[in-house]
Amino acid sequence: MSVSTLQRRFATFWYVQPPMPADPHRVYDQVFIDGTYFNTKCLLVLADCDHVISWFWGYTEDSWAYGRLLDTIAPPLIATTDGHKGSAKAIRNTWPETKIQRCLVHVKRNIQTATGLHPTSTMGKALRRLSLELLHIDDLDQAADWTIKLQKFGQTFN
Repeated sequence: MSVSTLQRRFATFWYVQPPMPADPHRVYDQVFIDGTYFNTKCLLVLADCDHVISWFWGYTEDSWAYGRLLDTIAPPLIATTDGHKGSAKAIRNTWPETKIQRCLVHVKRNIQTATGLHPTSTMGKALRRLSLELLHIDDLDQAADWTIKLQKFGQTFN
């Protein structure tokens, strides 16, 4: 592949602006943290609903790397994570008063990984249906109804 072809292919990425240093005193209502892998490196990202706040390059999603990411800002009210053990430990250590929320999309993906797209067992079908309903919860009443369904699922399938 020629250099000019590569330059054209990656030209739009030159417009991606790295985040400015985070304001260490600003308190966010909610932040989202997650990691993604690029070959042997792991990019950890800290964002709010509107923009990337900070990022950190590491080798794994361990608590040390997440700790370096999180200590750049003041503790938010809520931190949403995929449930990775490293992120949960870093949140507890760095921001002990912050509430931790699991990312519903990641919960659904984890269930889909376990059941597949077209489960054949009764239990798999029920769990898949619950995971799809989870993404459509908009208020506390719907959340309470879903929790009751989850408890019934647990009682039914033990």
